[in-house]
Amino acid sequence: MREQTTKTGKKGSFSVFRAIGTWFLWFAVSLSALVFLSWLSAGIPKSAIRENLLESARYLLASEDLFYQMRTGDRRTEIHNYADATTLNILYSIDGKDRLEELFISPFYSDRVNTEKNVLELLPERLETEAEADTLYDRYWHGMVMVLRPLLLLFSIQGIRCVFMGALIALFVFLELLLVRKKQATAAVLLAFSAALVQLPMTAFCIEYISVVLIMLGVSIAMVYSCGSRKKILGLCIISGVCVAFFDFLTTETLAVVVPLAVVYCIWSKEGKLQSFWSEAKFLALAGISWVSAYVGSYFLKWTLASWVLGENRWTTAVESFSARQGGAVVSFALDSLVNGKLIPEAVMKTAGGTVLWQPLSAVMINIRLLLGLSGKMTLENLALLLFFAAAGVAGMIYLFRKKEAGVLPGILLVLGLLPVLRMMVLHNHSTVHCFFVYRAYMGTIFCFLMAIFEVVDWKLLQRRKRK
Repeated sequence: MREQTTKTGKKGSFSVFRAIGTWFLWFAVSLSALVFLSWLSAGIPKSAIRENLLESARYLLASEDLFYQMRTGDRRTEIHNYADATTLNILYSIDGKDRLEELFISPFYSDRVNTEKNVLELLPERLETEAEADTLYDRYWHGMVMVLRPLLLLFSIQGIRCVFMGALIALFVFLELLLVRKKQATAAVLLAFSAALVQLPMTAFCIEYISVVLIMLGVSIAMVYSCGSRKKILGLCIISGVCVAFFDFLTTETLAVVVPLAVVYCIWSKEGKLQSFWSEAKFLALAGISWVSAYVGSYFLKWTLASWVLGENRWTTAVESFSARQGGAVVSFALDSLVNGKLIPEAVMKTAGGTVLWQPLSAVMINIRLLLGLSGKMTLENLALLLFFAAAGVAGMIYLFRKKEAGVLPGILLVLGLLPVLRMMVLHNHSTVHCFFVYRAYMGTIFCFLMAIFEVVDWKLLQRRKRK
């Protein structure tokens, strides 16, 4: 008996070590491949992209603003040129013999002498005068530099936006066709509906932020093809975490894990492959841990490499910046009503609200208010009350018309759908200030909740009641 226990124990330990080794392999290969491709991209000489880059810089300065709204007064149509101009600035600094080291420290030109100039003014100035980089932005990987350099050989920023729009549409349509092929017509319709509510096509105009959307679509497609193997699903979670950390600023990162996993669970449910709720919850937790570990690990490695190249501690600056996003009072909760960076008249402030609600809850509400197009029309407190009664009504309908056996899927989707909400509450300061883009993370929540409702309600029973 002892011998059997010992063998089992050794086998169990071996399995754990093998799983950890597999995780590190997925992580190392993914991140190494991205760094290598970035190094290759950085080999494109500045002279080859200077003309299109200068044209882009002049266009942004002359035709758009730091926070340019395609429909004035609607922050859902806002383009964050502040981030894009900074990325283009960094892109022009990574060139030369030490380009690998430059990828780690991300230098750019900021004209420290004249701090009144904004980044849209600095970019053309930097190109016209060939000014040297004087500031570091090493908190992030700035992975979009890898994609932008080859694109700038052919296009200016307007053409690049068209390329991204084409990629977004192509990937989304392909995913929809795959779902229909997998007999997931309802999921396909609800996914398209969720994308429309958060105005997903707008992300094509935001170079710095479209990355997570493309990753979400790409990983979702890969997971549909790999849904026969749970090990592959975990591996794709690691790849997703690495890619989001490498390409994305801290905005809608939950989309890249919530939507792909929700799609996979819908397929598994249709194919009868779901286990008990707690078994699936354990797998979901493992998938989440894999994604988060890869995401955080990518940042930790970046800070370590930056510290090594510079010969100084770069962890402190990065961690302090991240910690600042977790808390801190936000003075105005009318930030979803800004027009080109400025608050509109006092009428909007009267409907701002947010002074009564717990601040993490206010962050959730301000993103919902923007999503619904109610900015400047309703206080956050009134919106919270309205949503409470709406949720109560939906809960009542579900209770009256629920299926006798709803299965495991609705519970799993409910857990997945709550993840973006929890993220907004934890990083409530950041979620409020950057609501103009963070609100798009609700695409995952909307899709999960609508699918869960569809799975729980007995629609045949509801039709019979209507006839009566």
